[in-house]
Amino acid sequence: MVKLYIIGNGFDLKHKIPSRYSDFALYIANHDITLYEQIERCLKNLNTNGLWSNFEAALGTQDYDELQKDIIRNHDIKRDYPIGIDDNSLKMGFRDWVIALKRYISNDDQCFIPRMYALGKNDYYLSFNYTDTLEKVYNIDNSHICHIHGYIDSKDKDTEDSFVGYIYGHRNDEYKNEIEKLQIDDSYKYDLIGTIKGYQKDIQGDDLRDFLAKVMRDGVSDIVVMGHSLNKIDSPYFKIIKEILINATWHIGYYDEADYVNKIKSCGDLEIDLENKHSLFKF
Repeated sequence: MVKLYIIGNGFDLKHKIPSRYSDFALYIANHDITLYEQIERCLKNLNTNGLWSNFEAALGTQDYDELQKDIIRNHDIKRDYPIGIDDNSLKMGFRDWVIALKRYISNDDQCFIPRMYALGKNDYYLSFNYTDTLEKVYNIDNSHICHIHGYIDSKDKDTEDSFVGYIYGHRNDEYKNEIEKLQIDDSYKYDLIGTIKGYQKDIQGDDLRDFLAKVMRDGVSDIVVMGHSLNKIDSPYFKIIKEILINATWHIGYYDEADYVNKIKSCGDLEIDLENKHSLFKF
């Protein structure tokens, strides 16, 4: 029997990899100040002090007044300039940041990050991270890993196609209703909806089911969650896992007392019964 590990950003942070959105903010500020200023202007719901920890959620609640200014400008001059945040610049900035993280972890000849855990090469790994920590630090074969939100090799850094597959953004389903209530021209509403929709993150349910089918063939006794918050945004993935790996035992890592409380609540929401065979452990 094998284990399925579910890996979140806390796993990389445990390895001292600077993979928080606050690190992304610092990277963008140093490499594309225009993009940084666009983000700060349009995402008024970002955490203060440059933390940006709610960056993805904020993409779904952008400042409609700021976006409307850009829409009116485009209508007046009959040009198609970016509305709010330049989407292409954000994609390339995000790609380049992830590639920088990969270089932080290793180069072709050397890995710079020490191992912290005994991970089995025959086990399977569902990673919500964009990095290759599992491959480079733990020598896990890529065939045993599902990077559900995308993954690229550092060697592809010079090609635009290297970005294909990265998935980030919001899951705010209320933005259309919010925009429809605005007292503005209908054509402006159409542009606003299109802008916010462009940053909506879709659930990769089919990819996960295909991966779990392979996991099932080897038999799974345990599911180990390391560094994932069990947040509501990713709850559809956990529901699919529970539905398919119905007999597996869950072992869920927590970081501190506050995270312990949050994990108990999240387990309740996901109907993972901690009073039965499932358990929490200090990660």
